[in-house]
This record gives sequence, C-alpha cells and structure tokens, in this order.
Amino acid sequence: MKEVEYEKGIIPYCIFKNLDYYASDYNRAEFDFYPNSSDTEVRDTILVVNPFNFDEVIAKIPIVQEAGEFVKAVSYTATDKTLTLKLENSENAVGYGYMVLTEKVPLSILQYEVHFNDYQAFRENEIRGLVGSDDKTCNLDVLWPDRTYYIYIAAMDENGIFTGITEFEAKSAPEK
Repeated sequence: MKEVEYEKGIIPYCIFKNLDYYASDYNRAEFDFYPNSSDTEVRDTILVVNPFNFDEVIAKIPIVQEAGEFVKAVSYTATDKTLTLKLENSENAVGYGYMVLTEKVPLSILQYEVHFNDYQAFRENEIRGLVGSDDKTCNLDVLWPDRTYYIYIAAMDENGIFTGITEFEAKSAPEK
C-alpha cells in the first residue's frame, strides 16, 4: 500500500530502506532512508494505516527529499585518445568518482547502487579537489578513437559519501 510520484519512464526506487516498517510505539515512528542518488528531488508518500484495519489509510504524509549533490559535465573537448570534460558542481560537492562505459546504462539502474552503498565502480576513479579549485576539468585518457563514451559521475560530499549520479555522452575524435 504505497503512493509514489515518479517521472514517467523512470524505474522507481524508494527513499526508505524498510517499506514494511511498523512502529512499535504508535506515538513515534522512525525511518531509515537512503541518500538521494539523483540530482533532482524525490517525492514519496508515507501512508499511515489504522493499526486495527490495515486496509484503512487514516493519513497521507507527503515527503520531499532534497536533490543529491551533483557533479556534471557541461562540455568537452576531444582528441583521438582523450576527452577533457568541463565540470560543474553543486555547492557541497567536494569530490567525485566517475565510470566510463562504451554502452549506455539507464541512470536509474546505477542509482540503485546507493541503496547498497556500493560505489566501487565510482571509487576506483575517485578524485578530490573541487573545493577551491579553479580547474574544474577531468581528463580521460587511453580511449579508442572515433567512439562514443558514456560517462557517469557520482558526487561526493564532505563526509566522503557519494550521492547524485549524472550522465554525459561524449565522442573521441577520429584517429589522426
């Protein structure tokens, strides 16, 4: 029994870790939640049910989770073996990790990683230095010429936790 607002075409994922949460104290409820793995806000609804009749909803509490921190590529320059991405970040993003693929993966699938705190693919390419840095570029080397790449970037906050994941498409130049 759950009402959710999601953008059309997006695979839904949940703000809350435990959907079958039952409060043992009817006067107080605590919920575990996931960090927002998107760079847009997430909306959800908590349904309060009658403890004596679980089919009866007695209240609906709308929840809006703030957008996650983000680091995104806004433009790029290419050679036959390198891509240089120009980056833009939200105020509290201090670093990022990235993943480069030759096939597009739906962003919603990668966003599920936040639920398991499994950012190993992003951590392998972790970079710090967004704070106080004028050079907000990322150089990707040893690429194949004339190929399209899909770059996924996970922002990192000051606590070292990855949040919002963005995607960017770029093509390396033909071989010289």
